[in-house]
Amino acid sequence: MKIKAIATAFTSTFLLLVAPHVSVAQNASLDQQYLDFLYDSLWEYNRLAYLTATEELTSDEQIDYARSFCASLDAGNTVDSFLSELYSGIDPNTMSASEQEAVGVYWGVMMYGSTLYYCPEYRALVEQLGSSANQKF
Repeated sequence: MKIKAIATAFTSTFLLLVAPHVSVAQNASLDQQYLDFLYDSLWEYNRLAYLTATEELTSDEQIDYARSFCASLDAGNTVDSFLSELYSGIDPNTMSASEQEAVGVYWGVMMYGSTLYYCPEYRALVEQLGSSANQKF
């Protein structure tokens, strides 16, 4: 699916360009650190993704998505199966190219942020996904 490919490609680019420069603030709560990372990254990389995320999802929903990604990996699911479940109700033919890109960017940032703040034991898995995407595109 095109959206899944965009999410995978974005995760790869994001990991190569931004991840080495991320520092985790020590004073904010973990959830607030995650939200700051998510919103700052979306604002910088895709304004439509940022606007959609901030207008259509609450902070609690953002955190729930991140934690559910980690829980899915804990349960033995793959990143691909997690994305397939998310995209099962989305028809890319009803979305513009910019909307498809925004969805892909959102999920790419969410997956990386999840491994940065909630389940660092899976960061290598997400980085590997990003590396494979670079080889395909």
